[in-house]
Amino acid sequence: LTSLHGPSGQIVLSNKYDLALAMNALNQPEKAVPLLEETLALQAEHLGENHPDVHNTREKLAELYTASGQYEKAQPLIEKGVAWATENYGTEHPSTIYAMSRLAGLYRSQRQLDKLIPLSEQLLGLTRKAFGDEHPNVAHAASDLAMTYRVAGDHDKALPLFQEALALRTTIFGTSHPVILSSKANVAAGLSALGKTEESQLMNEECLKLALEILGEDHSTTITIKQNLAVGYWKAKQLDRSVPLFEDVVDYWVAK
Repeated sequence: LTSLHGPSGQIVLSNKYDLALAMNALNQPEKAVPLLEETLALQAEHLGENHPDVHNTREKLAELYTASGQYEKAQPLIEKGVAWATENYGTEHPSTIYAMSRLAGLYRSQRQLDKLIPLSEQLLGLTRKAFGDEHPNVAHAASDLAMTYRVAGDHDKALPLFQEALALRTTIFGTSHPVILSSKANVAAGLSALGKTEESQLMNEECLKLALEILGEDHSTTITIKQNLAVGYWKAKQLDRSVPLFEDVVDYWVAK
């Protein structure tokens, strides 16, 4: 094909891209990445930076860089992807919001809070506009922003967002969905961080009840909740409630 169409012919580039995806599917990223790098360079040269094929190759290469922990190489590609989506689709388009979410995830992996906080705040606002206030994506964006505030130590901002995510997910999924368990655990942790010990313990008790219902006695998440609850009882000097839970936790790990 190369002899017929030249190294930058559209058919050759398309086949290089497909070959790279096949190599990656075969768990050979060390072969896939150089192919994508070569394809991207040729596409950008002959098609221009704004061509959809260049965008798609850039996104896939960023994905492989991210998967291998090469965040410093992935970041400029994902940032270009956000700029491309914004220019071609507009800020409130789902594809742009998805691109921004990928970038937020990368910032989160590198703890770049100075970039992550404003981007996460923007994402929540855009997600509300694009999907409406009662969409699962809004709950996800609210929870992500709350997590970001928590990492930054801003628990006053984090808790209301965790509570919003829990209320919204309860409305959408009901009270017994696994995502409700993680949402309640986040609220419990948020309450604890603000010194609201009694409210936190009540929420942890709800978490344990739900975990036993949907995960069972011997699930690792159930054990973690028991440990959190036991620590809370211990701090409250409720040893009669704390000790049995600690015993369950120790028995679990000894059995492992």
